[in-house]
Amino acid sequence: MNKKSKNSFLSLVPLLLFFALTVCILYMCIMGISISKRIAARDNASFALRTACGYTTAKVQSATTRDDIGTESFGGCDALVIKEKHGGKDYLTRIYCYDGYLRELFSAADASLSPIDGEKLLKLDNMSFEKGNDTLSICFTESNKNTKTLVFYEVGE
Repeated sequence: MNKKSKNSFLSLVPLLLFFALTVCILYMCIMGISISKRIAARDNASFALRTACGYTTAKVQSATTRDDIGTESFGGCDALVIKEKHGGKDYLTRIYCYDGYLRELFSAADASLSPIDGEKLLKLDNMSFEKGNDTLSICFTESNKNTKTLVFYEVGE
């Protein structure tokens, strides 16, 4: 009988080791999923700000001269204005926040449009400007109050 119980115990050892290994693997999977979710949430939280900054930077860099970049009040909103000429006619690209969205409006310089006419680009609460001597600061704000500021140097009016 004693020999039989010893054999039973020895046959349980591999089963117990397998169970311990399974628990460890399950724990590692749960931890990996948790870490992955936190990283995805962090990346999603900064997506709008990073995209707004990248988009605005590309637009400012596309201006032909520094005098083609300016700011104005557009229907009660602060707007970044980029002037362009096509076929001898003047056009304006306005980038601004209105109704919770970053928007863009490309139109003839003499067109009478309102902020609601712009194309919605992404959700963003506010975009403000501070113009200095040869600098332009643009501050973006999300609904969760995260902010990001861009500063462009040698920007004319």
